[in-house]
Amino acid sequence: MNDYLFTDQVPPADYRQDFKASIFHDDRHLKLQAETGWRSFYILNQKHKTCEGVVHFHVKDNVAVSPLKASFGSFALNATLPAEVIFRFIGFVENSLKALSVKRITYTNPPIDYHSTQLQLLSVLLSNAGYGIHKAEAGAVIPVNQDALETKMDSWEVRKLKQTREAEFVFAPSSVNPVDEIFQFILNCREEKGYALSMNQVMMERTVEAFPNQFVFFEVMKGYERTAASIAIRVMDDVLYNFYSAHHVRYDAWSPAVMLIDGMYSWCQQAGIRLLDLGTSALDNQPNFSLLDFKLRLGAQPTAKFTFTKDIA
Repeated sequence: MNDYLFTDQVPPADYRQDFKASIFHDDRHLKLQAETGWRSFYILNQKHKTCEGVVHFHVKDNVAVSPLKASFGSFALNATLPAEVIFRFIGFVENSLKALSVKRITYTNPPIDYHSTQLQLLSVLLSNAGYGIHKAEAGAVIPVNQDALETKMDSWEVRKLKQTREAEFVFAPSSVNPVDEIFQFILNCREEKGYALSMNQVMMERTVEAFPNQFVFFEVMKGYERTAASIAIRVMDDVLYNFYSAHHVRYDAWSPAVMLIDGMYSWCQQAGIRLLDLGTSALDNQPNFSLLDFKLRLGAQPTAKFTFTKDIA
């Protein structure tokens, strides 16, 4: 423990970052969520002059949330940090926020399969520190290896994939202006089914502009008509997150989403991605069982995404 220092000050310039962070921990993304109101806390290893952990909060009206407007936030930590260091850091952060008159703290963790061992440990340590699960979401992820995705699919989905291939549906990364066309396509498809998106076009444009290399746009075409599309985010070097996706209701019988996910999986194989995150399956904070079952039939495995909260007043 003597080598570690907890601080709310930006690490010195000669300290090297020694943990894997997501796009949602990037200062540019924090500024997109809110220009002001952020408080950050760091774990420094004084012996090695490294920064081995960070957590960012938006603080307003005596409430601290991590993140404010992103799929997840919470801690980004070195994989070898001792459990005691993590637990003491949780306490340091809590006491620091309490000194700022914060009365409630909320963490939204990444899906457990992002870093299974560490995130399971973090969940236990947060529970030990008095944090309760405020929200539990069922997610689905596909581990990417050398095997074709159709070898992992349910036979019915393999049949759908073959049907679209025989009918000359074509998958490809999009070459069009992504926000103007792909975003609007997904928005229209969602609205037809009575669903909304968490971002509007302006917000999406700003985010893509800030992270042009982290966003990937995919589509499935039938001739000149788009049948399905995805906006995916490379949230980490080795994780691709299917952020928004949809297919046109006119092609329900073909299920072009199967070809879409199959193509994205193949893209991940070529790009050195180890995990394809298909996102959570929820509707009005309740499990969307039909959507979850569909993802599992595509070869995904279930994972859990937890939001923890604690009143500290």
